[in-house]
Amino acid sequence: YTSDQTTGVIGINYFTPINSCSEVTLLSVDDKHVYVFDSRSPALVKKISGHYGMVYACEMHPQKPQEQFFTCSSDKTIRLWDFATSQTLETRTGHGQEIRTIYACDEFLVSGSFDGSCKKWDL
Repeated sequence: YTSDQTTGVIGINYFTPINSCSEVTLLSVDDKHVYVFDSRSPALVKKISGHYGMVYACEMHPQKPQEQFFTCSSDKTIRLWDFATSQTLETRTGHGQEIRTIYACDEFLVSGSFDGSCKKWDL
């Protein structure tokens, strides 16, 4: 995917399939957005905005994989998104620096930050 006016390229940080069928792929990049692509073609389905910093990771909600997903960002927040509306449902704060990674399992979400901390969050 290209977008930068100078070089025509955006750095890609992370991508994750939205479900086991891999019908769409979530892609976080350096420009504060999450891009949703059709996995069967190069078609961009939608661009989701809301973070104030680089989006480092995307993770599907394990209990609602077709409906919601999490992102973490250099803006020190974790956001829960509604996939259909592209709206933020919840914003979580608590790290002192950029949140670099997240992992969701059946009962909780774990985040890791550049401040050296890991946090466990209830879903």
